[in-house]
Amino acid sequence: MENSQTISANQVTICGDACYGGRKISFNAPMVSDAASEEKSKVLGEYFGDIYLMFLREVTAFSIKAESTDAEHARLKSLLNELIRVRTDLQGK
Repeated sequence: MENSQTISANQVTICGDACYGGRKISFNAPMVSDAASEEKSKVLGEYFGDIYLMFLREVTAFSIKAESTDAEHARLKSLLNELIRVRTDLQGK
């Protein structure tokens, strides 16, 4: 499984054949923070859904495997942290 995944507070880029059939998700937080609150909520909601589905896929694969790598641990932690961050933004805290 070859995925290019970088998750940070300012930018998220996720792509690869294993992720949504090669669909590329790109999100730039500063751009969204300047948007109107209704549009921001819509974009963040869609983004949260995408990251949530990816997290479920990764945690399922993780739970099935007999052994896991440090990279898998880091990816799961990053996805969970991003879910928490976006959820907090959606709640307006």
